Amino acid sequence: MNEWTDDTFDVWSPDGPRTVTGAVSGALGIHFDAERAPPGGIGARSLNVDLQKALNPPTDEIFVERFGYTYRVGDKVMQTDNDYDKEVFNGDVGYVRSIDPAPQEMVIEFDGRPVEYQFGELDEIALAYAVSIHKSQGSEYPVVVIPMMMQHYIMLRRNLLYTGITRGRNMVVLVGQKQAIGMAVKGRVEGRRWSKLGEWLSVADAEVELATHFTGASDL
Repeated sequence: MNEWTDDTFDVWSPDGPRTVTGAVSGALGIHFDAERAPPGGIGARSLNVDLQKALNPPTDEIFVERFGYTYRVGDKVMQTDNDYDKEVFNGDVGYVRSIDPAPQEMVIEFDGRPVEYQFGELDEIALAYAVSIHKSQGSEYPVVVIPMMMQHYIMLRRNLLYTGITRGRNMVVLVGQKQAIGMAVKGRVEGRRWSKLGEWLSVADAEVELATHFTGASDL
C-alpha cells in the first residue's frame, strides 16, 4: 500500500500560477516544452493527440496514418486487444521502433521484444501518452495527472477517482474544477446493475433441489 504524505496530492485550477507540465517535469527530471502543446479536449484521444505533438512532434521522417491516429518512430503505444499469435495482450505498452512503407510494416518494442505489425493490423493499438482510468487498472506510474472537469460529469464517480489516484506512486495531480472533484468524491455509482446472476442462481438452486430429490428417492 502506498504511503502518502501531505505533499503527495496537488489540486490545481487551470487558472492557477503553476502548470501541470512544470510539476511532471520536476517530478520526472525531464524537460517539457509547453509552448508546443496546444490546449485541446480532456478525453484520452484528444490528450494523446496534443501530447504527441509536444513529446514527439512531426518531422520529415516517415510516419503512418491508420484508424484515426498518426504514428511516428518513438511513439508510446498500447495494445488494445489480445493477440495470441504475437503474444501481446490488452494493456501492454510499447514504443514504435521502425516504420517501413514498402512492406507496410511497423515494429513495436514491448519489454525489449520487437513485434512486427502490418499497417492493416494497427487497429489493435492506440497512442498511450494518455490512457483512460479503465485501461490503467493494474498499472502503476511515478506521476498521475487526472483532469477533473464538469463537462464530463457523468464520469465523476468515487470509484473511478479512487482507481485513478491509486495508480500514482510518487505524485498525483488533479487538474480542473473543485466542484467536479467534490462531485466525484460524493458520487456513488447509482442505477440498477443488469445481469443474469439472479437467473443463474435460481437455475442452480433448482438443479440442486432436483438432484437432492432424485438422490433421496434412490435411497428409498
